[in-house]
Amino acid sequence: MPSADKLIASLESMGVRIYGINEPNVSSTRKEISWDNIAGYDQQKRDIEDTTLLALLSPETYDDIARGTRCKFESNRPRAVLFEGPPGTGKTSSARVIANQAVSC
Repeated sequence: MPSADKLIASLESMGVRIYGINEPNVSSTRKEISWDNIAGYDQQKRDIEDTTLLALLSPETYDDIARGTRCKFESNRPRAVLFEGPPGTGKTSSARVIANQAVSC
């Protein structure tokens, strides 16, 4: 298998311009994201905080609420979130907020 340098040289010899090779890794320079970075969707953000983030950041409080609001208590904290919707509606940004806040706990 040819090395990356040989592949790049081959592409450049064909006239292909390659950008960003010498730039630092984008993921290492990505800034922290919070709910303040996502405009609107206040009810959806509140729902995410009340279910997913409450279970992660304060499991005892989540269990107390579950005991008081369910006929049969089971400690079934959310383990996954499924976002759906058209492109550009904040699905990935919301997942990043959850990930940033989950890392802090």
